[in-house]
Amino acid sequence: MTTTEGPTLGAAIDQFLRAVPLAARTRETYALGLRTFLQFLADSDYVKTLRVPPPPAPEDLPVRALDQRVLLAFAEWLQEGVSQCDTPRGRTGYQPSTVNVRLSALKRFLRYAVAMEWTSPQFDLSVALEKARAAAPTGYRQRPVLMPDQRIPEIVLYYDRQPLPEPDGKPATRRRRLQILRNRAIVHCLYDTAGRVSEIASLTREQVQDGGVGEVVIVGKGGRERVLFLTPRTRRAIQAYCRERGQDGHPALFISHARKEGHPLGRESLWRVVKQAARACGLSPDISPHDFRHYRATQLLNRGARLEDVQAILGHASITTTRQVYARSSRRTLRDVFHDFTPSPEEALQDWEEEMRQDQV
Repeated sequence: MTTTEGPTLGAAIDQFLRAVPLAARTRETYALGLRTFLQFLADSDYVKTLRVPPPPAPEDLPVRALDQRVLLAFAEWLQEGVSQCDTPRGRTGYQPSTVNVRLSALKRFLRYAVAMEWTSPQFDLSVALEKARAAAPTGYRQRPVLMPDQRIPEIVLYYDRQPLPEPDGKPATRRRRLQILRNRAIVHCLYDTAGRVSEIASLTREQVQDGGVGEVVIVGKGGRERVLFLTPRTRRAIQAYCRERGQDGHPALFISHARKEGHPLGRESLWRVVKQAARACGLSPDISPHDFRHYRATQLLNRGARLEDVQAILGHASITTTRQVYARSSRRTLRDVFHDFTPSPEEALQDWEEEMRQDQV
């Protein structure tokens, strides 16, 4: 079920298990872990601490209601023991390995929920992971937040390098040409803008002027206005796609060229475009459109961009969010700054003597 606040946990979990490409055994493991999570919501006091009316059942809780304590609370509950879960266990907690398997299921689901923008604007998965890390069983500590996959540009190149069929007047060939050109434009937009997947999916041809402009004003999360910047390469990708489409009467920039011809693509469709390339390139199955945003922000910081500028590009309401997520990613930049601006004692003395001479002139 979907409410005015977005999907409920029951509906979101069902969609996650259907949509994410998983091996059969992994899917069963995740389904079990998420059933355990719903039992945790029913048995614990966690839901009572949220700023929402208690739902009739855990499945009816909006995903948006979850906060950054959710992984920590679930981890502690698993270790302390449960009353009724997969098997009656009294007050005996799970084994450390089982705790981490259950947590992995919830982490994977939350990653999907963030990418689908079902979580609240205040929900920060990296903070939730850090909170849970301290509670991980000894010997099974959660790994720290990792840098984004540095092979993400391969997804862009995958579509750039796909051969475009020569026009032959056949509907199937034209559809294939449109799909390739559209997918190229999608991944270039994701890579360039660091935009949220919903922001990219909702772009219109009028907004981008069929690739004729390099700056697009949008209204992002929380009703905040900001600018998406497009490089010449991305503009060329958009131009090629729009030129192939012609004046088809569909205002959305990214549309279906399959069964639902002309239907605007949603977030899930953009997710599939990224997943297809990730699989073909041998990348992690966890990579999502949201990872382009993380990659771009980290790239900007590591190349010397100010945190305030990255905040504006990402559209974060508070610089605290930007700092919490990305400040650690700029360690290399800080290291370079430290070394570049740390003179030796001899150099420092020479600089001081030079300043003294300048003062006497």
